Amino acid sequence: MGIWEVAFVITRETDQNVVGVEWEVIDTCRGWLAGRGEVVAQSADAMTIPFRRISRDLPAIGRLNALLGSNSDGAVPPHRRFEQGCST
Repeated sequence: MGIWEVAFVITRETDQNVVGVEWEVIDTCRGWLAGRGEVVAQSADAMTIPFRRISRDLPAIGRLNALLGSNSDGAVPPHRRFEQGCST
């Protein structure tokens, strides 16, 4: 079983550090949760989240919702819109 790293290109750049923060991947067209994971890498316009399982229906466009829990100080915006690319 492999791990897939998915790079989400966010539509609004950020200078906030989101590495280590858990995010939900929301398919906005269907209105359902497509996945959840912790950011392992970021740049000004992208975040990378690894998945153990990846849905073949992972949306190309959607929304990322920060899960503001113990690993976040609450300063991360609650959601980001994205377009994504996938690498193995």
